[in-house]
Formats: sequence, structure tokens, C-alpha cells
Amino acid sequence: MNILFIDDEPAILRSIKRTLRGSLSKHHLDLLENPQAVNEYLQRTHYDLIVSDMRMPGKSGCHVLAEVEAQSPDTVRAILSGYSNEEQAVKAAQHAHLFLSKPFEPTAIVDLIQRAEKLLAMPLTDQLRRVLGNLKALAPAPKLFQTLTDTLNSNTKTATDIANIIKQDMAMTTKLLQLTNSAFFGISQPILDLERAVTLLGTEIIKGLILHYELFGKQQMSQPWQEALYRESQHTARLAKSIVSSQKGDRSLLESAFLAGLLHDTGRLVLWRLPEGAEHQDELFVALWGKKLCEKELQLFGAHHGWVGAYLLRLWGFSDPVVEAVALHHHPSESGDRGFTALTAVHAADCLLHQADETTALDEGYLVSIGCAEALPEWWRLVQ
Repeated sequence: MNILFIDDEPAILRSIKRTLRGSLSKHHLDLLENPQAVNEYLQRTHYDLIVSDMRMPGKSGCHVLAEVEAQSPDTVRAILSGYSNEEQAVKAAQHAHLFLSKPFEPTAIVDLIQRAEKLLAMPLTDQLRRVLGNLKALAPAPKLFQTLTDTLNSNTKTATDIANIIKQDMAMTTKLLQLTNSAFFGISQPILDLERAVTLLGTEIIKGLILHYELFGKQQMSQPWQEALYRESQHTARLAKSIVSSQKGDRSLLESAFLAGLLHDTGRLVLWRLPEGAEHQDELFVALWGKKLCEKELQLFGAHHGWVGAYLLRLWGFSDPVVEAVALHHHPSESGDRGFTALTAVHAADCLLHQADETTALDEGYLVSIGCAEALPEWWRLVQ
């Protein structure tokens, strides 16, 4: 993988080089102090990952990444910053996929590179990567979601900080409190304070709920299928969570299944924005579902909606179990799992909700291989 770090502080670049010393055998690393020279580097090398400091003399990190986006939209772009406010976060979100706060732990740099490696390993065509990488043209991380993500990446984040961001949108605040007090989470005492809700639900659940709300709730849903997709995502999340509960799953598994169920069709919203998606709207969003839908998407776009959604969720910082469940919810056997996971719950929930009186869409061979086939009648009762 070709990697470029840009920072006007030599000490930062030396620290990064020390951190990655053990990885240099499999990666090509360039370090650049002068942001004005970025075009020269781009003309010479195609980079898979570029990380730029936010504040530099002569050219800001936002300007640097804007140039990268224009010349190499499939490059994963990250901002490194010791300064954070809402205005800067919004500007950076226009061009950056990922955010890293200063001062940073060495593990944060390693995690960033590992995420880029996983993105490169996803089965998307180069053309689709370029489209997905152009955030201004397609599916940018929404403003509230990106501001929240930037705060979550800060080393000094608190529940108060997170709650204050969410409070900027009263409708979102109301929805979060409503959900916190619903049967989804089984909280016995009413929760009226947003900070308490943040503490109870955890940051990844909060992040997923906000993304779902901004993808669906703030959009004018002009087509009947959009409203149906919105309702289906909520039903899938609820059923996936119930399936995990029936298997005595822990809180982490409950959260991953709920989030993946909520966001499992994110890729369909993305593909709809492409010319081919609009042209084949009736076929893609009304007539087809499941593996037949995936086959049609592969024919039109070179990847199905599971991988497209998973790619964006990985870009936006969601955990591996959520990303895997979204990517493979129609093809769970491809996971290599040997036990019950969030993917199992989302695959089962999605299939059961689409079958009025039969379960032929289920990958029964997969369920047998992980020892869950006998649980199917109980899961079916959860639907009914």
C-alpha cells in the first residue's frame, strides 16, 4: 500500500516513521513537510492512503485533501488535527473520510492503516471506489454525524460533549430519548436526560442512530419504496436484536446486530443516486430482493449494495462486526464464521421479514454449519 503523511512539523513525521517501522516491508511510506508540493507527489505516485495535518502554513489540510480528491478520488483521505471545533469539522468533512486527533497514540496510526487495508480488500471496482471516494458528489457523511464522529475521535470527549452536539437537532434529540425509553433497550426507569441516554446506549449506538436518522428522517421521501426501506430497516434492527437476545448474546453482540440491522441497506440508498440506479429504479427497489437483487446490482455497478454500504460504514468508522454483517447479510456463508454473530442475526431477520409463510431465502447450510438451524422455529415465532 502507498501511504503519504503530510505535516509541517518534522517531529510528527519522525514519530509516524518510528511507529510504522515494522510495517515498511509491506508498505511504501512517503513523508512530506511542505504541503505546497503535494501535486508533485500525486503526479509521481498513486496513493492508497493520504493523511494530512489540518493547520499548516501556506495550505491547510482541507485544501490539500481537496486537491487529492480532485486528482485521486479513490484514495482514502484522513485529517490529523490538534484543533477541533464545529466549523473546522464541517470543512474537513467535505474532503476527509477519517479523522485523527493530536496528540495521537501509536496504535491510532496503526488502526488507521489497517482500516485502509481492509477498505482496499473489499470487492469493489476501481470505478465504484472513485465514485464512493468523491464525498461531495455522493453520500457525504451528514453534518451532525460527521461533527459527532470528530468529537468521538477526540481524546477528551465526554457524554456532555456528545449530548451538546446532538442537542443542535431537537428532532434527533426527541428520537434518541424516545428510543432510549422504548422496549428496544429494556430500561426500567424513564430517561429524560440526554447525557444519561448517551452513557446508557454507548457511542456506537448513538452514532448509528444519528446516521440512520440523517439518511432517512431528514430526507424528503418522494418514492413509496423509500418509506418502505425506512420502515424495514427499523423492523430488521428490532428483530435482529430479539434474535440475539434469544441466543443469550452479550451487550456488544446486541449492539452490533441492532446497528447492522438498522444500516444494512445503506448501500441501496447510495446506488439509487447513481445514474444506473435512477434508470432501473422500479427493478432495483420494487421488483427484486435478496440474491437476485445482488446479481442485478453486480451487473449494473460491479458490486452489490451490501459491499457498497459496508465500504462507507468502514470509512465512517463503524466496527468490524457491523461492517461484516452489512456486507454479507445476503451471503453469510462467505464470512467463514463458525458461530453465532451479528451477521447471523441480521441475515435471519432480513430473510424472515421478507417471507410471508416460508424461509427459502435463508442460507440454511450456513445455519447448520454454525449450529443454529434448530433455533429457526424460535426465531420465526419472534416474527409472528
